[in-house]
Amino acid sequence: MQRNFLYMTVVTAMLIAAGNVCAGVYWLPDYLEKNMDRSNVSSDGGLSSDNRESGCPNGWLTEFEIEDKSCVLKGTFPWVGKCYGDCICDTSKYKYSKDNCSGENYLVGSKCSGDKEYYTECRNYCDEVTHNIINPDWGCEKTYDQCASKCEVPYEDNCHNRVHNEGNGYGCKPDGYYDDCSSKCEEPYEDNCHNRTDNSTEYGCQPDGEWDDCPSKCQYGAICSSRNCAEEGFNLLSCPSNATCTECSPGCGNSTKYYKFSMCEIGYFDMDSFFCNNNGAIEICTWSLP
Repeated sequence: MQRNFLYMTVVTAMLIAAGNVCAGVYWLPDYLEKNMDRSNVSSDGGLSSDNRESGCPNGWLTEFEIEDKSCVLKGTFPWVGKCYGDCICDTSKYKYSKDNCSGENYLVGSKCSGDKEYYTECRNYCDEVTHNIINPDWGCEKTYDQCASKCEVPYEDNCHNRVHNEGNGYGCKPDGYYDDCSSKCEEPYEDNCHNRTDNSTEYGCQPDGEWDDCPSKCQYGAICSSRNCAEEGFNLLSCPSNATCTECSPGCGNSTKYYKFSMCEIGYFDMDSFFCNNNGAIEICTWSLP
């Protein structure tokens, strides 16, 4: 055969066609034989340089990547070898997914990605956290996000169960706070006497001189002794005729005189302390009531 004759060169290319390996026979002139470049074969042949760099096409896995998955062989490529897809994880080993491990449980261990992510272990958050309670009667302020049955932040006192008693606004007694809530008052002052001074003098307190918010203590002390004539029986504003009386003045600047009947004058008789009689002649002793 002469050199200018066409050399017959057989080129075998691996093509992606439904997982089958196809062979193509091409006749090339001898001047093109040395220029043959398999990287330029179309993507249908699976020989592009991009595919070589990225491993298996279409997200398929090599035989070294499938590990213990069950996969379907999708094709064989000269730059990477066999490629697999439609992988299913071995659920006898990878038993857990979000379908059967959620809520207070979480996925750990080796992972297998198939139709979903599978793991070899499923653990419970509650088994790994501490239940923090200071006093069972006070309760829990915040539970764990992944474990509602255990307390993360307990109440440090019982104030959330206590009502602050303000009373009349005079403050709380020193020992009037709750034993389990030092910031709220259980027993307040009923008046303001703990803040008031008793200003009574030796003569006592002026009339209506007590503190408005503490009636048991004197705000304005008396400067003299004043008599309460009415309480002593001096109920008359004047003494009846034909009678003798005793008198009373309150004092302390009040010179008003009040009288109390004592007895009839000589020659008169006392009848029920209202009338004085002269030898049978009735003489009415008159007086004015206050």
